[in-house]
Amino acid sequence: MNFITGEMFEDENFTGITCHNNSLKAKHFTNCKFERCSFSGTDLTDTLFSECAFINCELNLVKLTGCKLQEVSFSHCKLAGLDFSQCNSLLLEFKFLECVINSCSFTDLKLQNTSFQECTIRESDFVSTDLRKADFQRSDLSGSLFENTNLEGAGFIDAVNYHINPTNNKISKAKFTMPEAIRLLASFDILLE
Repeated sequence: MNFITGEMFEDENFTGITCHNNSLKAKHFTNCKFERCSFSGTDLTDTLFSECAFINCELNLVKLTGCKLQEVSFSHCKLAGLDFSQCNSLLLEFKFLECVINSCSFTDLKLQNTSFQECTIRESDFVSTDLRKADFQRSDLSGSLFENTNLEGAGFIDAVNYHINPTNNKISKAKFTMPEAIRLLASFDILLE
C-alpha cells in the first residue's frame, strides 16, 4: 500500500520504505508498524499516528508541526533534529527503546512516565519539560539540557553523562546510581577528594 497517495491506514505493516523530503501531511495511521523505513526531511504536519511502532527507522529533520503521536513506540531508531514541542500535545504519548536521539527538542512538553530506556540522547533539550516519573535507565545524556525541568520521581538508574543542576530543576524522589550521581554536585563548584 502506498502511503504517499493514501489518506487513512489501519493495521498496516510498512517495511523498507524510503520517504525522503516528501509530504505526508494530514494522514492517519492507526495500529501500523514501520520497520527499516527512512523519513529524512519528511513533512508530517497534522498527521496522526495512533498505537504505531517504528522499528529500526531513521527520522532525521522531520517536520512535526501539529503531528499527533498517541501511544507510539520507537525502537532501535535514529532521530535527529526533531522538534517534538511542535507536536499536538493532546494525548501525546510515546516511548523510546535503544534509540539514538540527537539534537531533538522536548521543550515545554508534559511527558510524565515517558520511557527513554537504553538510549543515546545527545545535545537534546528538555527545558521546562514535565518528566515526572520518566525513565532514563541506562541512557547516555551527553550534552542534553535540563533547565526548569520537573524530574520528580524520574529514574536515572545506570544513566551516564547527564548534567542536572538541582537548584533549577525539581529532582525530589528521582533515582540515581553511584558513581554517576556525583555529577549532581557539579553545579555547586565544589571539590571532592
